[in-house]
Amino acid sequence: MKRIFTYLLIISALNIGAQEITVDGNQADWADVPIISEPGVFPYGKVYVTSDSVYYMIEVEDEDGKRLDAGVSNYFVGHIDADNDKETGQNHWIYPNAGIDYMLTNTMHFWSGSMVWKWYPLDTFGTKLVAEAGFEKTKLLTIPDQPEAAQIPLESTFGFGFRYKVGGTDLYLPANNWDFAYRKLFTVKPRTVISINNSEVASLTSSNAYYMPFINDQNIDEYLDFQSGGYSTQNPQHWASWAINLETPGKYDIALTHKSEDGGKIQFFLVDIATNETVFETISDIWYATHKDNFEEKALTTLDLSEVPAGKYMLKIKNPTTWGAFLKVKGIALTHELYTNIHSTQDDNNAIVYVDNGKLHVKTNHHTDIAIYSVSGQSIAEHKSINTLNVQLHNGIYIVKITTAEKVISHKVTIR
Repeated sequence: MKRIFTYLLIISALNIGAQEITVDGNQADWADVPIISEPGVFPYGKVYVTSDSVYYMIEVEDEDGKRLDAGVSNYFVGHIDADNDKETGQNHWIYPNAGIDYMLTNTMHFWSGSMVWKWYPLDTFGTKLVAEAGFEKTKLLTIPDQPEAAQIPLESTFGFGFRYKVGGTDLYLPANNWDFAYRKLFTVKPRTVISINNSEVASLTSSNAYYMPFINDQNIDEYLDFQSGGYSTQNPQHWASWAINLETPGKYDIALTHKSEDGGKIQFFLVDIATNETVFETISDIWYATHKDNFEEKALTTLDLSEVPAGKYMLKIKNPTTWGAFLKVKGIALTHELYTNIHSTQDDNNAIVYVDNGKLHVKTNHHTDIAIYSVSGQSIAEHKSINTLNVQLHNGIYIVKITTAEKVISHKVTIR
């Protein structure tokens, strides 16, 4: 099936910029690092990987009964499934589908049938609200008395989880939930930040998403499975998110590529990467249609981000549907409202747009307003109340916007 947004297929993917992380509790170091846990929910966690080191942090809410037991032994612990293989490490009771190869407190320990306590100091820092730590990757393979079988290098995709103390009690991120059988750590892997602007279609794919770690991710490169719990009523606990750079605040049309056994609902959130605060939230009754046999892309809704400041955010989706829709999401396309498109203007029977010998021709059944824009959004020409337009244009890509009383039709043309 053709994509709805066939006129632009450019994906603007920016590599997550190099950061300077110093383990000192300064949150500014983490301002541009994407959130690996569910965005907009506290506590939240981040993991940042460089060519030779790994850094990790959590932040909790500043409320009674939620602050960290800073200064207490083992109040902040990291769990690593270095090879994403549950057969090579400890199957923790919370994470039976992870194999935890290393545990990080203020020292580093390896798994060899049981957790072996060998001292290898780590860089750590903690307050009652924020805890962070870091280590060099090579240190995982050189812990004192570490046997060769326990020397498991950190793969490009690995699992990471957090344990922390509040009020003397060990808590976990991701938190335990017995309703999900496929429980493992957060997946750390190379991902990109997607640019959102008025000149490109932003493609948010399942393989580039951050997602609930209890989702069965065997098919993550093909789709996100939003019904992995024991019951349909657990569907709203699923989430997926993407790190985005909102360059152009405005209204964005969303197309959802999905497959489902029944219709259902989806919800969108925009969360500030630096603060974990939700700055935008849709209502929960945005409906998607039934597509049982194949993945199909359909226009879904429009997000009005006009009042949201430009900057780095996590775009999160959730599935409030509590029945067996068995939603699978392949991806999401966002396009600036200016470029709302249809498969063909001929399908509408209101307008015909074509190019002949470098000249643009537009014919409509009724008098309409016709505007021409460059692909970057610059206005080239505007004509009011006409039904025929013939204009010579320089070589390039243009958007023709036809406005009637009932609708707005846009069409891409290429002049060669």
